[in-house]
Amino acid sequence: MAILKNKKGIKGEETAPVVCPYDFMNAVFNIEKKYGSNEKFTIIKDGVPRHHLLHHLNNADLQLATILLKTCNTNGKITQVSRYSIYESLVEHYENPIQAAAFYTSIEKFKLHGIITETKTEHTGKYNYQLNPYLNPETGKIGMFVALPSLVFTKEFDANLDIAQKKLFYSVYIQQNEKYKPADPIVRNLHTHKENVQFSGLYNFLHRKDPYQVRMVLDGLLETLVQGKPLFSRAQMLKSGKAYYKAEFLINPEIFPSKEEKGIPLHEPIPVRLVYPRKSNFIRKLLAEWKISELVLFHKQGKSFLDLVHILKNQGYRVIRHAIYQIKKFFDETNRLPADFVKFIEKEIRSKTLSSVMSAACKMGVVDFIAPIQNTEERKNREFDFASSLSRHHIGVRKIEKMFAMALPLLKELYGRPAIEHLALTDYRVSYPALLEIELGQVVNLARVKALKSNKHPRHYVALEENAVDVYHRELRDGIDFRDYSEWFLREVEKLPEIEIVPVLPLDFKLEDFIVQKFLGQVY
Repeated sequence: MAILKNKKGIKGEETAPVVCPYDFMNAVFNIEKKYGSNEKFTIIKDGVPRHHLLHHLNNADLQLATILLKTCNTNGKITQVSRYSIYESLVEHYENPIQAAAFYTSIEKFKLHGIITETKTEHTGKYNYQLNPYLNPETGKIGMFVALPSLVFTKEFDANLDIAQKKLFYSVYIQQNEKYKPADPIVRNLHTHKENVQFSGLYNFLHRKDPYQVRMVLDGLLETLVQGKPLFSRAQMLKSGKAYYKAEFLINPEIFPSKEEKGIPLHEPIPVRLVYPRKSNFIRKLLAEWKISELVLFHKQGKSFLDLVHILKNQGYRVIRHAIYQIKKFFDETNRLPADFVKFIEKEIRSKTLSSVMSAACKMGVVDFIAPIQNTEERKNREFDFASSLSRHHIGVRKIEKMFAMALPLLKELYGRPAIEHLALTDYRVSYPALLEIELGQVVNLARVKALKSNKHPRHYVALEENAVDVYHRELRDGIDFRDYSEWFLREVEKLPEIEIVPVLPLDFKLEDFIVQKFLGQVY
């Protein structure tokens, strides 16, 4: 292999050949099927629209095609990368790389032609690419391919050949398939009509109008030296009578990669950069502690671990420990990892975070400002919405508690009213699917009146009453002593905490919006 005058060469690294499938490059050439249409696509940069020809193949397209082949895996996929990281790889390999703007334009062109499919992973912000014509759709395997020599990365190849010569080199090299048979050259007609552009006549493929212009293309491929060698050993036009009608070619066998050069891994996938090292190391430690390290680290070629890091990067260590434990628990119960790793972890985080948010709201005294006290069902729905909304901000429990502590005095000032003036018996009412038994209903009414007169906290009373009714029905079959039961219920009412301030909230009030708008910026 050669050490080129590229960034890899500066580091003393060799540049290897490129696995180049026939089907992929054929699709790239077919970009020009509608060459004469002059159809354009638009890219807006800095607010200014720029128009580019959709069906014209240029040097940037060839560089992009080559670097995609270089950086994809054996299935034609490039995963969890930024667009710029692909461009960085292009700059690493090419002695004379294209500008970034041309690279991004070619990416869009390839997407529009269906040559690549780009998807974005929401939780990482990274992109995944599939080279669509890479695998044979019937077999799911790569079809005919060649090892393209590393000379295509050189400045000599890039600067001394025009786009027509580069296209013809790629096309003939792939068709010749690294076989040198002087008696069996590659033959192309000047005029013909076929489905694929590269075989639809040299005039059409090279965009040349007469034999002289085609001859100039061929002479350049014979005369131009790249790494001291011509690219073609034969490139000549043939006559039928007085008119030229075809040309024949042979690639110079001296430029074919050696067996040694092809005996190493030719794909160079872009390494995924490890981010958030503290969280990554903590997660690794937990995985090892619970003996599922190898399972997760190598699941889906390491993708699951990266997903885990990205999802948990903004979570506190308690939530991380909870999430890893749930993975361990799932594996112990099913002897496998979750099929959809991302959704599983997100669900566990959400569950843990919702619980943490509500615990913090109770602890810091803001829970009564989530919803009106008297509507139990509405309150449950609002509590869920409240906790869900705050959990989306990926704020640690300590910061949430800090926001709640800052909010409480202002909430009391704006919406707090004296309990003795605003509490009513309806604030202690609980809805049941059926009427209560007469004697149970009587003691429940006594308990509600007692709670109201004593200024007991309605939320705590409601929880007590629901439990008391459940106890009554549970022990009814065992012959409950109703007098003992009634005395117990009323004693429990006496133990409840009192309430001094009652929240009187506007109909459209949402505590989560109030807190985020006024206090989120103060905890960062």
